[in-house]
Amino acid sequence: MTVYKAATQPLPFSLRPSFRSSSTILRISYAAPLGQTEDFNATDPQLSKRFAWGLQTNCAHDVAISFDDGPYYWTEDASNIFRDNQAKTSFFVNGNNYGCIYDEDNVQRLRRAYEAGHLIASHTWSHPSISTLNVEALDRQIQLLEDALWKILGVVPAVLRPPFGDIPDWALQHLNQRWGLTVVTWSDDSGDAVGRSPAESSALYADVGNNWRPRNVLNHETIWSTVFQVIPPAVSSLKWEKGKNLQTVAECLNVEAYKVVGSYGTRDSTWTCEGKPGPGQGW
Repeated sequence: MTVYKAATQPLPFSLRPSFRSSSTILRISYAAPLGQTEDFNATDPQLSKRFAWGLQTNCAHDVAISFDDGPYYWTEDASNIFRDNQAKTSFFVNGNNYGCIYDEDNVQRLRRAYEAGHLIASHTWSHPSISTLNVEALDRQIQLLEDALWKILGVVPAVLRPPFGDIPDWALQHLNQRWGLTVVTWSDDSGDAVGRSPAESSALYADVGNNWRPRNVLNHETIWSTVFQVIPPAVSSLKWEKGKNLQTVAECLNVEAYKVVGSYGTRDSTWTCEGKPGPGQGW
């Protein structure tokens, strides 16, 4: 194993043996020390590229447009819209929600989105409501998804969005301190997952363009109309007509995207969703 970059502060979580023995580790990104209790200022360059304590609802600057609940059939379509407009997006993915993350189609969707420079972040393994979990079940949700992304992409995500935006105080503290995760929700919801029409979602993006301020906009790549009707004109207008900078959630918060960056793994018998929580299950 070759380590190319490391820092002097210990991580607030333990690198598991699989991280030390499988792929070559290209970078290890360290979070702020465990004892830090002051508010995190995401615009302070001295704190840039660490992680943010507490719950982050909005960007510190610019706009992030993100997608939850994949990988899914239309992940690559969403990825390509941003790529073709020289913009970035974020995918908050599950291990077993709308299909198994280890299915070969999903593996390739994730790899192509990652290679396009988009953020691949955690949305837990099986999309349970975190307030229904105990600490052991929460750890399992994080561990399973981190293991999957390590195998598939050679990365360990440093950013998490809780399903439904549900994050009790004890869980937020645990995810910050035990796992070194920046926990985010959103400032604006397109409403696609709760039945808003494409016209209503498009009206939100018109407001983003006309009333410019930092925004963190939630969408779902599992909604056809979002990917094919709402997002293409919204991204094109914001980028080329309004001249705005569309960033990943990590970029707009000035935090690390990944705790560990290595190389793609090779499929073996552990690349399976069998024997692991199914969609919505939290055991």
